[in-house]
Amino acid sequence: MDHSEPSPTGEQPSGQPLGEPVQGVLLRKADLRFSVVLTICEVVASVIVFSLAQSAGLGDVASYLLACIVPVMGAVVYFRRYRFFSAVSTIILGVTLLSVVVTLLCSPDPKMLLYKDSIIVGTVSLVFFASMLFPKPLAFYFGQRLSAGGGKENRDWWYSLWEHPYFRTAQRKITIIWGTCFLLQAAINLLIVTVGTFTLGYIVSQLLPFAAVALAISLTLRIASQAMNDQHDMD
Repeated sequence: MDHSEPSPTGEQPSGQPLGEPVQGVLLRKADLRFSVVLTICEVVASVIVFSLAQSAGLGDVASYLLACIVPVMGAVVYFRRYRFFSAVSTIILGVTLLSVVVTLLCSPDPKMLLYKDSIIVGTVSLVFFASMLFPKPLAFYFGQRLSAGGGKENRDWWYSLWEHPYFRTAQRKITIIWGTCFLLQAAINLLIVTVGTFTLGYIVSQLLPFAAVALAISLTLRIASQAMNDQHDMD
C-alpha cells in the first residue's frame, strides 16, 4: 500500500500536469523496480525459510520466527541503499517485534501469530474508514506524499486541489476502496487460518496482501482516470 496510490491530475504551480514527474518526489523507475523486486524476494524467501525450517523438524512458532528474519534483512538492504527506512520497512520491523511479544506473552497456540496479522490489517482498514469522518480522508495524505512531496510549494498546490469537487470525491472513493480491500484481506486470512493448517495459513498470509493491494491499485487507477475525465469536462 505504500507506493501505490496515484492521484487525480491537476495543475502544479509550474503549470505542469500532475501526471508529469515532480523533481525529487516521484520514485524513479529504477527505485520502483528495486522496491518491487525486493518485496517479491522477501515473500518468496520467507516461504522457503519457513518450509525448510519445518522440514528440519522445527515447530510452527520457531519456523515462523525464523522466517521473520528475511523481511528484517530486506529492511536492512533497503536502508543500505537509501540511508533511511521506508514506511513499509518500519511496519515490517514493528510487526516482527510484535510477533516476538505475542510468542513470549500470549497464548501458546501458534495460530495466534497468524490471527495477529488479521487483527493488524483489520485495524488498518478501520483507520481508513474512520478517516472519512475527518475533513480530509487518509488517501489525501498518502497522495500528498506520493504526488506532491515535501516542498512547501508542492504541498500548497496539493492542498489547493481540495477546492475541486472532482478531487474531493476521488480521494474519498480511494479511501473507501483501500479500507474495503484491507478488510477483505483480514476476513479471508482469518477464515483460512481458522479452518486450515498453520502452514497453509502462513503461506496465504504472505501472498494475500499482494492480491489485496493489486485489487486496490486497479480500482484506484480507475477512480483516478474518472477524476481526470471529470476535470476535463469541467474545463
